[in-house]
Amino acid sequence: MSGPGRRGKRTAPTPGGAAGVGLRCCASDGALLVAGGEGGRLHLWDVASMTGRARPGAGGLGLLPGPEGWYPPLACESRAPVNAVAVLAPPGGGGRCFVAAAQDDGALALFEA
Repeated sequence: MSGPGRRGKRTAPTPGGAAGVGLRCCASDGALLVAGGEGGRLHLWDVASMTGRARPGAGGLGLLPGPEGWYPPLACESRAPVNAVAVLAPPGGGGRCFVAAAQDDGALALFEA
């Protein structure tokens, strides 16, 4: 938690920041963190990999995280900046979750992750 006089600790380099692309928003379900970027891309990070409880893979995407927990970025059909993201893990979903992204041009993208 952060408070007066405290600073967040950078635990892994962000692919968006490394590429010079700004990240605008993020959301998490406790195991998966999703950040939305300026170029209509979603960056997914397996937060559980920090605790040794890595997810088996991004289910519907068939992706595996890299050594620092980052999945390859997802490109929304619209390349408009992402304004908001949500992560939903349905009860009894067996490890499945869904990621929704709202974009500047009014597009809404939905991925199974």
